Amino acid sequence: MIGAALGLSACYAGANIGDGPGWWCVVWAGGLGTALWFTALVVVAGRGHLTETVTVERDPAAGLRLGVFLFAAGILCGRGAAGDWTNALKTVIEFKAAWPLLPLVMVALMSEKLLRPTPERPLSSWSASLVVVVLELLVVLVGLALTGPLPDGYRFHDQGVER
Repeated sequence: MIGAALGLSACYAGANIGDGPGWWCVVWAGGLGTALWFTALVVVAGRGHLTETVTVERDPAAGLRLGVFLFAAGILCGRGAAGDWTNALKTVIEFKAAWPLLPLVMVALMSEKLLRPTPERPLSSWSASLVVVVLELLVVLVGLALTGPLPDGYRFHDQGVER
């Protein structure tokens, strides 16, 4: 639940970075981020059977993996939503900055295939789950570094965001 709350917050935090004529710009960009975030959740939870592992089988290591995935996906969706408003179509086009979400989803799906509980091993390994968490966070950091600076040359300083 904490990972989901932080992930959705990151979607809208990213949408708030940039300049636009009104509140609806943030809702549009944040809505794009949220839609992609929910899509990633449905893919990983459905194909990886992760929600069943967390809620029915009560696997705490799987809960950690899901929470970190949701937070990491929110950061990437927020990065895709960041930037100045030009128009709705350009915002959709600029949303390509969220491309690192694809490798993140692939890491999550592969790890769930390997770590899914079996009758012989009813709970996931904590050490393997920590490796997955670190790998997911590395995907986020590398993805953000490869995405480059925010549109229109935003730079972060100690005093805040400057143009």
